[in-house]
Amino acid sequence: MVRNGELPAAVRQVLRYLARQFLARACSAQGMDWAEQYSLPYAMDSDAAQRILYYLREMDVCGALPACAGEPQYAFTQPGMQYQLACREIQTLLTCMVREQAYSPAAQHQIRQALEQAVCSRIQKERLEFAAPAEEK
Repeated sequence: MVRNGELPAAVRQVLRYLARQFLARACSAQGMDWAEQYSLPYAMDSDAAQRILYYLREMDVCGALPACAGEPQYAFTQPGMQYQLACREIQTLLTCMVREQAYSPAAQHQIRQALEQAVCSRIQKERLEFAAPAEEK
């Protein structure tokens, strides 16, 4: 349950969860298995999160991806928002990686570029997944 005055923080938490979920999909699609060990687990109060997700879907901020097995996967309907939130998570991921292992600035730059490229590829793929069912109707 979200208490009075805590709604903005709860919405940010759900958006961050969706961004991490998206970044994990982008990394696994590109075969970046090293990203899994640095992915930060993120738990949400399911009742409050489901209500927030409902309203985000109603406002067309995000939507469920078609044909996902297991835990529902959501994508932002606005690619710019998805990219921005994913880049924030990339920065968090890089901070964790640098803290645990000494990466040179050049290696950090290379990792960031690979992650950003994976994010852009995944955004394009998900845009097509959203467009295909809409065109079939």
